[in-house]
Amino acid sequence: KDASAHVGGNHTMGCDPPEYPTKSYIEGHEDFYMSLDDKTSLRKVQKGGGTCVTNNECGGADSNERNTMKETHRKALSGSDSSIRAERGTCVPREELRATILSRMKNGHKTKVCKCSEGFTGPYCLSIDHIDDFPSAWKEWVNNSPFNRIEPFHPSTALVVGLGFIGALLCIAIVVNAKSS
Repeated sequence: KDASAHVGGNHTMGCDPPEYPTKSYIEGHEDFYMSLDDKTSLRKVQKGGGTCVTNNECGGADSNERNTMKETHRKALSGSDSSIRAERGTCVPREELRATILSRMKNGHKTKVCKCSEGFTGPYCLSIDHIDDFPSAWKEWVNNSPFNRIEPFHPSTALVVGLGFIGALLCIAIVVNAKSS
């Protein structure tokens, strides 16, 4: 909780806070979050692969804007300007991306796709690639589950051999008893 984030009280932060267990709610009400084509309500975030024509569509800069960015970057390093636009992604030919992303995409009329820079994600590289380090309701539930406290049973070799020997004797006794009657 962050008291400075909201005037008048604590502000809950994170994607799945313990007070509002988002992940378990979505999984419990999947039909609200799925279309007919979806197999699951929660999906992995795709890194790049959105179709594009220019770098602007991928959160990047076009060639004339790149020159301005280089000048801005040079000024920022010298201390005269602090406004730098991060290059989130670039528009590249499809062949530059991994086959796993391409296999999930539908072939369209565009031949270029977004390739995300380090630290950015999403089909068009517009989201920051960040791991939520706030407490998660799901992780707390899994960690506090009573099944995590039960030690696994590992029988000793002597116990297994002894029970096997008793089982063999019992089988022999049943066979002998059946033959005698």
